[in-house]
Amino acid sequence: MGRVETDMSREETDLPIPPPLTFKNYSIYSGPTMVAIGFGIGAGELLFGPIAAVKYGLDILWIALVSIVFQAFLNLEYIRYTIATGEPAIVGYLRTKPNSMFWGLLYSILLLLQLGWPYLAFLSATALVSAYLGRLAGLEDAWLVVITGYITWFICLLLLLFGGRVLRMLEVVNWIGVLFILFSFLLASLLLVPVEKWFEGLMGLIKIGNIPRGADWLLLGSIAGYAGLGGMANVILSSWYKDKGFGAGKLTGYISTLIGGRRVVFRTTGIKPRDSPENAVRFKKWFTWACIDQYILFTFPSILAMLLPSILLSSLVEPGRNISGFGVAAIYADAVAKHMGLLGWTWMILVAFWTLFTSQISVADTVSRQITEIAWSLSKSLRDWAKGDVRKIYYLVLLIYVIWGSIVINIGQPLIVAMIAANIANLAFTLTAFHQLYLNHKYLPKYAKPSKLKTLLTAIAGLFYMSFFMFFILKNLKLI
Repeated sequence: MGRVETDMSREETDLPIPPPLTFKNYSIYSGPTMVAIGFGIGAGELLFGPIAAVKYGLDILWIALVSIVFQAFLNLEYIRYTIATGEPAIVGYLRTKPNSMFWGLLYSILLLLQLGWPYLAFLSATALVSAYLGRLAGLEDAWLVVITGYITWFICLLLLLFGGRVLRMLEVVNWIGVLFILFSFLLASLLLVPVEKWFEGLMGLIKIGNIPRGADWLLLGSIAGYAGLGGMANVILSSWYKDKGFGAGKLTGYISTLIGGRRVVFRTTGIKPRDSPENAVRFKKWFTWACIDQYILFTFPSILAMLLPSILLSSLVEPGRNISGFGVAAIYADAVAKHMGLLGWTWMILVAFWTLFTSQISVADTVSRQITEIAWSLSKSLRDWAKGDVRKIYYLVLLIYVIWGSIVINIGQPLIVAMIAANIANLAFTLTAFHQLYLNHKYLPKYAKPSKLKTLLTAIAGLFYMSFFMFFILKNLKLI
């Protein structure tokens, strides 16, 4: 493989003219962020934060708040590159030294270590099994959870076959899911959470630096890694912005579905935007859209999605309880049912299932999409084999992912697997934060480069996630 700058040369051209910033246009272009919120309301918000809140108190919620705010900065750096060039961030990384193959393999391995395990399908299956049994699933029900996990796993992947654009299908699922989940937790919290617990939760968000004595760093690192999105899942935002046609993404194509879609020219590389006053104005307008997305639409719902389940569960479950096992996804149903009976049980089972199920759909797309983008960029022979139709690669990767997931779906307790994956997300954040800064300063025109303040904040974000990953490693090696 030759040097990437030669293999991935880009055409110099102008950025597309952005549409007027109206509510109607924004509702169309905000799809990627809504998918990100739906993706993010998964294991971190439903399980890790609330489990830690029950075990240690609500004062640990500051970890989630800081993580979500830092993610807004990181997301904008990933998106900045895509708006200017039309390339996903993951493809941009292939341009840097030592060579494209090194980064392609490294990020593929990191992606699979974090998201290659279908634990969300497994966790959503525990909710369904608990609903069927009328009680929390236990170890004796493991066989039924596994069978149900296979069913939910295959349904997740089948949904990615339809809808025209893969991204459009994800948008529809997540618009419905986010509204249902947030409304459900808000209503349940208003009905069942006392005022003092609301105040305690809000104060917990700002008690920055509070770490409980003897804390489990696997659990705390899970909150940092999976509050909001998480690691490689954040990098995929740039791919969704590209497919939506943000900035130069309008010029580089998108991945369409196998059924109901059509063959679309999917360019291997993006563009090199001309350094002109017109492009500077266009970039600024496109980037303004992204800032509204990340600072408002992404940040506040993500904070609510962590706060509401945490105050709800910590109000209904005895303090200090160690929540684990196969029935963990149904813990809300069990707690709410004590106050609202069968209605509360059914309602919360649906919320838990839908939260985890829709996240697994986005995970499946993330793994398939990023590996496809890496392979599509690295291998001309692969592009020739696919005859220019990127869907062949995307769905081939998806098929391999199905087979792999079917083998490892019952590798162990899904909650523990999810926690380990969340801590790997902290490593991914660390690496991509600094890699993205290098990429944006090296390849973007002056008008598109991040300011000194944003550069500093992105670097601090990388150090934040690195600290949690290092504590996780050192604690497990018993070095501290």
